[in-house]
This record gives sequence, structure tokens and C-alpha cells, in this order.
Amino acid sequence: MTQAKILRVLQEQQIQRVGGSRTICVNARVIAVSDKYLEWEIEKGNFREDLYYRLNVIPIEVPPLRERIEDLPILMETFLNEYAVNNRTSKKTITPAAFDLLRRYSWPGNVRELKNLAERLAIMVEKDVITVDDIPDTYNPEACAGKGILDHHLLTIDNLKEAKSAFENEFIKKKLIQNQNNITRTAEIIGVGRSYLHRKLKGIQ
Repeated sequence: MTQAKILRVLQEQQIQRVGGSRTICVNARVIAVSDKYLEWEIEKGNFREDLYYRLNVIPIEVPPLRERIEDLPILMETFLNEYAVNNRTSKKTITPAAFDLLRRYSWPGNVRELKNLAERLAIMVEKDVITVDDIPDTYNPEACAGKGILDHHLLTIDNLKEAKSAFENEFIKKKLIQNQNNITRTAEIIGVGRSYLHRKLKGIQ
């Protein structure tokens, strides 16, 4: 229903306000974006073919981050600056070695994953400079290879309270990796509030 209404507006260049009876002429340029392959969505019946061709006048394809990795430094700087401004904190910088590590990553979650990582680093790293040691293991294949939860010191902890805390920290790290460092989605999945997860991240080394 919504797609049909959009198509009608594009074709007739007229609208009616909700609850109104007067027809209003509109003259606007429409820029539409999608993170899905719309040809496939048309085949599955999820997207109208006539609307697709009405919108697809001048197509612009934005390559995934892995195909324009040279943009990574400026994007990371932009995200770190944005987080610092929004939260009134000092802006963090990242070392060249840490950038080199991130350049070798395939970025399946694209720019959104990079933004999530920037937010995580801005929260977790207390110092002003982000180094290789601050980058999560999932972005470092050498550190991640052969590393499992039982390889850690968990089973050597005698105090149950300390063991629970260590397990919780490791659990949160793993879930963040699984959700491409999206803090909001991770909090929803593990059943905690976003503010609680923020507090926990500040205490995780």
C-alpha cells in the first residue's frame, strides 16, 4: 500500500494531507537509498517493479567499505569526532598501527560496523589514543586464532563471584563481536539496558 502511494505521488506530483480533501501539487527531487538488492526483492514480491524503474532514473552505486578501504581513516575520525561532540568528551585518536590492522579486515557489516566499532572504542578506551592493543580480537586474526573462552584464566579463578564477573565480561565481548559491535542490538539480545552495557564496557579491559 505504501509503495503504491509513493508511486502515485511520483507520477502525478500531487498529494493530499491526511484528513484533507484539497489536492496539493508538489515539485521535488527524490533521492532513494536501499541496503538491499532490489532486483532480488522484486523477484521475491517484496518491491514493486514499476516503483523501482520510476526511482531508478540515475542510479548511484556506493561500493562497500572493503572496496574503498582508503576511506577508513577519515570515516573513523569522523565517527570519533561525532561521538566526542555528542557526549561532550575529548576526541580520541588512533595510531597508524591500529589503522593498519583495521585495513586488513573484510568489514562484512560495512560502514555501519565501523561506526559501531568507533562507538565501542570511544566508550571502552580510557586514554586519548587508541592503539593496537585496544582493537577487539575479531579484527586481529592472529590474536583471535585458536582463542576460546576456556583458554582464558576463568577456570583458574577460585572465587565464584570473581569467576562470574570474568565470565560476564567475556560473554559481553563475544556478543558484541557477533553483533558487529552494535551496542544497542547487543543490549537487546542479552536482555540488559543500554546504560548497563555502557557501564560494563567501561570496566572491561
